[in-house]
Amino acid sequence: MLTANKIPDNHINFWDEIFKAGDEVLNNLLKALNEHIYNNGIKVKSPVISFFSASNEIPNLNNLEEKPLRAVRPLRLQGTHQICRRLGKPYESLTPKTAE
Repeated sequence: MLTANKIPDNHINFWDEIFKAGDEVLNNLLKALNEHIYNNGIKVKSPVISFFSASNEIPNLNNLEEKPLRAVRPLRLQGTHQICRRLGKPYESLTPKTAE
């Protein structure tokens, strides 16, 4: 089974839009995380120690509700002043200068 650069081969993984995956995929992912075994027709020992994911939707956590998840929701930045404050830059640095 080809696993190079895939979940079974990596210590740290990132999966974007994880909650668009089906139940079977999520169950295999949980097995890889909990038991360090990845099964895609053939069982492979996995060295995974950490897994990160991102999603733009609030998930239905049927398969994941018993697992220790850490959900972080980013603050929505509205307006140039908030963006500048987060970036640590003065507001004036982003405003165009007019010719005098």
